[in-house]
Amino acid sequence: MDRIEVYHDESGRYFDEYTVVIGNSVFGMSKNALSPQGFNQYCGEKRECNFAKEKKIQLRDLPDEVKEAIKRRI
Repeated sequence: MDRIEVYHDESGRYFDEYTVVIGNSVFGMSKNALSPQGFNQYCGEKRECNFAKEKKIQLRDLPDEVKEAIKRRI
């Protein structure tokens, strides 16, 4: 199983407040990641990203909908 890392942007400035790293692939997700009005998109590879302004959080701290979106991607 791929390693999963989760980061949270607490600034409130961006729609995709969660950055999810699955293996080396990075995805931006909103709290309603499975909704047609939500956001759940591949953003690039980990080596291309800067997580300095985001807080690393535990998978268990995510909203249920984001957890389900991650399950569907792995």
